[in-house]
Amino acid sequence: MRSIVKFGEACRTLFQIKPDIKVQQTLILIELATSKDPVTFKELEQLTGQNSGSVSRNMKILGDKMVKNTEGGWTNVGLGLVIGRPNPYAPKEYVAELSGKGKNLIAKIEGILEG
Repeated sequence: MRSIVKFGEACRTLFQIKPDIKVQQTLILIELATSKDPVTFKELEQLTGQNSGSVSRNMKILGDKMVKNTEGGWTNVGLGLVIGRPNPYAPKEYVAELSGKGKNLIAKIEGILEG
């Protein structure tokens, strides 16, 4: 029973960051947290069972998502937890990794689960 209580605490930590966080977004965070190297978007599709459109959309939400604001400028509404960038070894491919903010969140969740 103690494990499920810790899992609940970890979920609440995620909900504080994004109250409507989706399982697909959580799976991306887990895959990036458990990989020591950047992960390609194609690998994220395979690892999480998402199609390419879903991976791209969820990466924008978890990373930087720019939307036009009422003043005509742009506002970042993303969470800043992940970084997506072109793969230096294959320019047509994108890779993803946790940002500093994402690593801090994962460390907090690991502390809850291990505590």
